Amino acid sequence: MDDGNNFDRCPDDVVVGSILSRLPVSDLVRFGVISRRWRNQWTSVRSLDFAADRYFNFLDNTESFDEVFTGVLNRLQSEFPINLIRCSIALPLGVNSIVLSRWLSLLGGCSVRDLALRSHTGYVFLCSFLSLVPSLEHLELARHVRLSTSPDDPFLPRLRSVALCGVKMSIGETLAFFLSKCPALERLRLDGCIFMGQTLRVVDAPRLSHLAVLNTSLRGIEIAAPALTTLEMDGVSMDRKVVLNVPSLRFLATSYVTGNRKYFFSSILEVIN
Repeated sequence: MDDGNNFDRCPDDVVVGSILSRLPVSDLVRFGVISRRWRNQWTSVRSLDFAADRYFNFLDNTESFDEVFTGVLNRLQSEFPINLIRCSIALPLGVNSIVLSRWLSLLGGCSVRDLALRSHTGYVFLCSFLSLVPSLEHLELARHVRLSTSPDDPFLPRLRSVALCGVKMSIGETLAFFLSKCPALERLRLDGCIFMGQTLRVVDAPRLSHLAVLNTSLRGIEIAAPALTTLEMDGVSMDRKVVLNVPSLRFLATSYVTGNRKYFFSSILEVIN
């Protein structure tokens, strides 16, 4: 007969791996209400989701969001050794660079490897912030973020995968500067990015093997990636220059590529031949 306490019968690894890892932070911190035995089990999770627009009513209240975020991360660092695999954050309205750098420092202390940030306003993200998370291996920036780089940005030796979705880059060299700081980068996905009529330059990426360019309008495209084996292009418009140096290319997938198609495909044929 069911005694109404089936939760207590579950092994701890099932609780952490199959249940808690799928809950938003707002539910994790309330989990002790269900069972005293699991009051601190939430501190063993390896994925935290601070998606403010779904789980918190903090989008217009940075102070409240900051209180939750810093409270959770400080407790994890002070009481329980943790190495986070993933953290997802929807930036609340009004967040500034000082606050975000403090948040990233906390994540760096938890050795987070996978970070996803998205914004609901035109937030300017400084790539120098990423040095605060030296353990970072995968980065996703999405929605209304403007990427800002500098030749003085520090190197990111462990970053292997980057996904930029709806990110604005107002200077043609922005992406090139960023890639030059990521010597271990293997996968790059650009989806709906805004290059302000500039040429997409994917250079200084010696280990890049997979590149996806989706739903983007460009003046031209220049790719110099000696290890690139897979190139995906879907919904891409190119007006002018096409320069390709991809001697290891093995797989090409294109759909709805418009504009300078003749030069694009002739460049591909030159590489293959």
